Amino acid sequence: SFPTRRSSDLDDLDDAMDWAVAQGIADKGRACLVGGSYGGYAAIWGVIRNPERWRCAASWAGVTDWDRMLRYDRKFLSRKRGQDWKGLIEGDGSGSLDEVSPYRLAAQLKRPLLLAHGTEDTNVPFSQFRSMRDAAAKGAPVAPQLLVIEDEGHSFSTPENEGTWYETLEKFLAQHNPAD
Repeated sequence: SFPTRRSSDLDDLDDAMDWAVAQGIADKGRACLVGGSYGGYAAIWGVIRNPERWRCAASWAGVTDWDRMLRYDRKFLSRKRGQDWKGLIEGDGSGSLDEVSPYRLAAQLKRPLLLAHGTEDTNVPFSQFRSMRDAAAKGAPVAPQLLVIEDEGHSFSTPENEGTWYETLEKFLAQHNPAD
């Protein structure tokens, strides 16, 4: 089950798609989410939360476990800022971080997902990738396609690594959301 409260920015993705469909800009049956970092989280969460709305998703360095991410971030944030950030993620307090952490619901993955990460990411640790990969391997109806770029951080440090991401993304989209 999913949180019943509105999760504003994630609902905004649904609302944006509805608007684009109503304007004739997008085809309701051919929408795919792609993002990096928090956008990577939103892409993963979107296809788990609303698989009927999205054809596929691709995530570069996405957060998959909010509890572990916030514990990791504590070394960088003041106590107050850490509490503020946790409050933003949890919303009005009626839910928990587990309810919005994709790896906890990985078994419900029903849409194609490109899960990609660099092994040297210090913003969103590589352990976030491993958590989602391992959880999906335990029973998701659709196994994610994986891309690991060795010695890469949160952003691309070489044109070759960036090219690898975009080439893989292009092939993934051609397979799961073709233009024709």
